[in-house]
Amino acid sequence: MVRKPENISYAEAAAVPVVGITAWEALIKFGNIKKGDKVLIHAASGGVGYMAVQLAKHLGATVIATSSGKNRDFVISLGADQYINYTTEKFYEVVKDVDFVLDPLGDETRMQSINVLKKGGTLVSVVPMQYEAAQEKANEKGVNLVILRGQGNKEEMEALAGLLRDGILKVHISAVYPFSQMADAHLQIESKRTVGKVVVEL
Repeated sequence: MVRKPENISYAEAAAVPVVGITAWEALIKFGNIKKGDKVLIHAASGGVGYMAVQLAKHLGATVIATSSGKNRDFVISLGADQYINYTTEKFYEVVKDVDFVLDPLGDETRMQSINVLKKGGTLVSVVPMQYEAAQEKANEKGVNLVILRGQGNKEEMEALAGLLRDGILKVHISAVYPFSQMADAHLQIESKRTVGKVVVEL
């Protein structure tokens, strides 16, 4: 258990743990991101992605972020150095030699992301399905593939709380639903168009 920073609401606090821990472990525990690293973050307007962009910038990385065009301004406001609209551009044609990729999508995105990593780079994917072919390709390319199932601990949550308290990380909630509208909240998530997080209040 970690005390909620006084400068954020309870809804904002509820929106942090899963995506915050996932971003933290991807970038710090497995990615070992440091100043000057070149980082590619897919689905940068989504829950994990938007938190990861902010954290990567805090760590001193150069951040390349992908999203749909309608979320361009939001993603850039998070601190992205380079923006790619995945509906009009193919990231693997404009990006190369990155140190790290965060993949919340899997499938073809994960396979193509392996190609843009420099040798010895790391791809962290939060999608556990069908990773065998990606692992084989990663081995051939000499890059690291990590399938992340974030666990979290008090130390990581304390660190995140400190960044929230200092205003380094900001929480974005796209919608708050009462518990009676849980079904609507699920439909919003299933739309795959959520910016930031959805919160349900009891």
